[in-house]
Amino acid sequence: MDNINQKDLSSVLRTRGINIKKYENILNHIKLTYQNGRVEIEFPHKYFYELYKNELKNFVEQIYENNISYIINDHLKIQDIHTSDRQCQKNEYTFENYICGDNNKILLSICKEITQAKHVKYNPIVIYGESSSGKTHLVNSIITETKNKKTFIKDLFEIDQTISNHNLSEIYNNIIRHEITVIENINEIINEISGILLEKIIDHFYENNKQIIFTYKGKSLKPSRFPKSLYVRINSGLCIKLNNPDLNVRVIFTKRFCRDNKINLSSDNIFTISSNCDSIRSIKGILLKLTTLPEKSDLITTQHVNRLFEENGNNNHVDFKKILEAVSITTGHPVGDLLAMNRGKKISLARQMCMYLCKHKLNWSYPKIGSKFSGRDHSTVIYSVNKIEQLRKVNKETDSTLKHLFKTIDNLTIYRS
Repeated sequence: MDNINQKDLSSVLRTRGINIKKYENILNHIKLTYQNGRVEIEFPHKYFYELYKNELKNFVEQIYENNISYIINDHLKIQDIHTSDRQCQKNEYTFENYICGDNNKILLSICKEITQAKHVKYNPIVIYGESSSGKTHLVNSIITETKNKKTFIKDLFEIDQTISNHNLSEIYNNIIRHEITVIENINEIINEISGILLEKIIDHFYENNKQIIFTYKGKSLKPSRFPKSLYVRINSGLCIKLNNPDLNVRVIFTKRFCRDNKINLSSDNIFTISSNCDSIRSIKGILLKLTTLPEKSDLITTQHVNRLFEENGNNNHVDFKKILEAVSITTGHPVGDLLAMNRGKKISLARQMCMYLCKHKLNWSYPKIGSKFSGRDHSTVIYSVNKIEQLRKVNKETDSTLKHLFKTIDNLTIYRS
């Protein structure tokens, strides 16, 4: 097996007119080798693969004519992005790696029971809780650990984007083929057709002794979010709250993540991070950023941790203003409309561009981006970012607009607080 010098790759990228300095953070953390006539690129963590995928993947695959395989964490081999996403999801969401606080033990027990039960005990089941409380982890664990049954999981927002009177029956028939179905974020109902679909699904699964599970983002179920007939059906099942992770859960997660990813943190810093982050996702984001510090020693110091918190607190708010102002100037939509719940086609596209820019310019987590746009769920943000990514590939006007926005954001003069 022959090693490929990282500097050689840098030189090749430079000859293609690519600014290498911009990608040093990625290039310094990957290892390239030849094996069996293919190029293998190895990443120390999925985080670096995500950076690579967003920034460099297309360039590198053109150079090596797609003759590439990827390795993440020394054990996960993937041939393409789709395989990677499925495998990472399968490894990430299990009951075993779900850290359960005392206030969520009953719900965890119910979820485990679903995967083994021959007969449906509760129908429908609605798991509700605030953003980043762990709903996605639990329902994906049900899908992952259910054996010998057809399972289905989909976000309602995603269904909503394609549903119409013409294809309602087709979507309905596709869903009812399964024995366990999860539909996430039913708080995201947009139109009347979605309500009709959910009513039909509940009726079918109830009458045929099959399991239907919903997730809902919010401290409590609000009847005003649903048509009356749908709310009656939902409320007739088991509605159970998933409480936010308490400090003990957050500390356990931080310790485990540091152990698994070989991050050397003192007990004091573990507690500092756990107590200052209110969700598992925000903890993970801080820890991943710590691993990229160029000047860090074997032991990450309190100064490193404090500086990172200060940078997050001081810079992001102003940079978010830059993005809003740039999109507002470019599209002609007032900033207030971009942040509101308006669902017109043109304003929705502009808002999706905002979310895309927040992800690529600020590297915010999906839940954090959603919280800035009237509390939208992280899955809505994921859909929006992916949609803009795809539009850029097939629509020259969209791609041109985004290039202009990136330039506008860099040129806007807003004084930092």
